Amino acid sequence: MNDINTGDELLSTVHKLIDFVDKNIELKIGYLRKIDSVYVLSESLSLLGDYGLIWVLIGSGVLVRQPKLLVKITKVMAISGFGSIFASWALKSIVSRQRPNQGSGQPNVSPGIEKANCSPPQRARWLREPGSMSFPSGHTVAAFSTAYLMDELGEFKGRLKLLAFLIGLSRIVVNDHYPTDVIAGAAVGIFLAKCSRKIVNSSQC
Repeated sequence: MNDINTGDELLSTVHKLIDFVDKNIELKIGYLRKIDSVYVLSESLSLLGDYGLIWVLIGSGVLVRQPKLLVKITKVMAISGFGSIFASWALKSIVSRQRPNQGSGQPNVSPGIEKANCSPPQRARWLREPGSMSFPSGHTVAAFSTAYLMDELGEFKGRLKLLAFLIGLSRIVVNDHYPTDVIAGAAVGIFLAKCSRKIVNSSQC
């Protein structure tokens, strides 16, 4: 019985910590939703991050200049694509966290945040409504794993990591994820990339 109580207390503490982080990050960046140009840019980044579109475009651009990198880029896309899908699916299934506005029809606002301060504009019609659970952000897993692995090509010198960060941030601004969903997505993406570096750099197919 004591073990059960201890487990419940630990889980409650974790939930409180997550809510605290979400609330405070929302307080810091919620105003971004009120800036039209930032919101439109966030919608665009979310769209480009959907199904890894932006990473395919970047990889294709590299191949045009350096066809010899075909094998490496194929490995990066395969690892990031399938790896992020599997990791996201597994964690979403385990955690089963609803998205901030899922099932309520209300704007995405973390607990304790006044809607007047960070209610989003009307969602763009061309931006896909997500149908999966919220934790972690799949866009962010794919973005960080691809950005870190693409650095192995020696061309981008860390610049893609900034793009990955902006895609993650966009998922919060467009109201599809809580901040901790994105933080977890970045951590999973980086872990996936670090575990896959040897595969990308291997001379074997």
